Amino acid sequence: MEVNENGLRQIRDVLIRYSQYGSAYEVFDKHDIGLRQFASTVESQLRAGNPPTFDLKAHETKSGHAETHEISRHGINFLQQGD
Repeated sequence: MEVNENGLRQIRDVLIRYSQYGSAYEVFDKHDIGLRQFASTVESQLRAGNPPTFDLKAHETKSGHAETHEISRHGINFLQQGD
């Protein structure tokens, strides 16, 4: 399972809306290291049998509280067994 471009855009949208650093993501770049790190977290969650989520730490959010965000199924490529 891997996060696809739709998923990267979902992550970016969350960062723009909820992160103190959201303006850094205004221009979409599917190769952005920050987006890729969040995508890697989502993929790890899926491999562990958990929902496709990623966390923002309290110091990263506009709210000042830790937050967990989930991306939709449309943001995930579900690979066939053996892929």
